[in-house]
Amino acid sequence: MVLGSHLSPEQQAYFAVIGIAAGLILLADMVLLWVVVAGWLRGRSLLARRWSAAHVLIAFQAWLLPTLGIGVVAGIALAIAAPDPKAEALLEHQWMSGLVAASVLIQSAAMAAVVLFTVLVSYDQRLVATGLSLRNWRPKAAIGLLAAAGVIPLSLAGEYLSTLALRHAPLLTLIQRSYEEQLAELMGILHGPGGLVLGLLVIGFIGPFGEELFFRGFAYRCFRARWGPLVGMLSSAFLFSVTHLNPAGLLSIFAIGCALAYLYERTGTLVAPFALHAANNIAAVLVAYFGHTR
Repeated sequence: MVLGSHLSPEQQAYFAVIGIAAGLILLADMVLLWVVVAGWLRGRSLLARRWSAAHVLIAFQAWLLPTLGIGVVAGIALAIAAPDPKAEALLEHQWMSGLVAASVLIQSAAMAAVVLFTVLVSYDQRLVATGLSLRNWRPKAAIGLLAAAGVIPLSLAGEYLSTLALRHAPLLTLIQRSYEEQLAELMGILHGPGGLVLGLLVIGFIGPFGEELFFRGFAYRCFRARWGPLVGMLSSAFLFSVTHLNPAGLLSIFAIGCALAYLYERTGTLVAPFALHAANNIAAVLVAYFGHTR
């Protein structure tokens, strides 16, 4: 059997995009290697010692590769355990929800580990440098929740309009369907009150914590140090958006990323952006849960 020989068109499009992204990352790695070698030949580093934009590229891969590795290993194990397409479909239905939820946990843990290692060990700085501070957290959390009340409806409206526009882009439509399949698998953990609690914990709190620590506490801080607040905001929001591989949500996630970076810039901690991010994800979980159980 050729592994993945019966992949759907949606899955094939999704993996094609991942392949293109991997090629772009490899190209960026080659450029980074050239910069490092050029600095070595000149006798001085061309990269900033701390909060360098190049460090974002390195850290991004440091958490992305373990996450993808787990997915690949799980896919191979699934194919070996069920070489027959019908049996594979049954196992996929039984395992995939838990597997996708586990991948979110692994990704969040990897994000946090990479940032903490870089800041604490490589930079020799305290965690407060990333925005991990609970000083005066209550008013900052309130700011994040108030922002959520305005940002979330606008985001939903933008995603709806993007969905309508995707009808004229066949490739993006296939990618969107694949994304929605994976999202449905993740929401598959929402069975009963216990599933709701698990979904709120994984999707509503753990996921946003890891993403805020990496994209705002680290990536935005690095981009800001190199290019200033505006470009830092746009760059971190763009990275935040494209990593979701959600064509319909590309613009709305980008806008949310800008709002999250702005809150981080204005408040100086991750409390406000985390509150907004968590509120957005919790709302999605509750809508999926009560919509499914009706």
